[in-house]
Amino acid sequence: YDPKTKEITWTITINPNGNKLAGLELNDTLPTGTTMTGDIIIKNANDTEIRRVTVASGSTSFNYTFPDESPFTDPNANSKYTVTYTTTAPADFATNPTVSNTATISLHGTEKWKGTGSAGYTAGSRDVSKTTVNNSTLTSSDLDTTTGLFTLPWKLEVQLPDNETS
Repeated sequence: YDPKTKEITWTITINPNGNKLAGLELNDTLPTGTTMTGDIIIKNANDTEIRRVTVASGSTSFNYTFPDESPFTDPNANSKYTVTYTTTAPADFATNPTVSNTATISLHGTEKWKGTGSAGYTAGSRDVSKTTVNNSTLTSSDLDTTTGLFTLPWKLEVQLPDNETS
């Protein structure tokens, strides 16, 4: 989860174990309250992008059939693919900061594999410190004669974690 964009990046790793991917269908019905925000990106074991699939922004699901072409027709026991896509986070993610998603791989409509992953977010802690502006001793000039209280100039510093913007 990226708190700056309020998007979740999902990554699926596929190890076909010497099987061809051609003809297999990757399906994902997104969790309630999430929608697609970008393309589906498929990379090989060398982390090289080999396919980019455009999905309409705002879609709540997608179905992608691996084409009958290389490298998806090449059986290779050492091959590995990653499929990455980005969605919005649910509107209640700040108060309910975990969402699960399940994707499946099917052949001719019959589910062959299923994987579930979760995305979560924990806001980092904030470092707060208060200090006097100067370390001088209070004097009678710091006394408010109306209230009878001393006024001490001070400053407040708040250090936000790297992943927060406010």
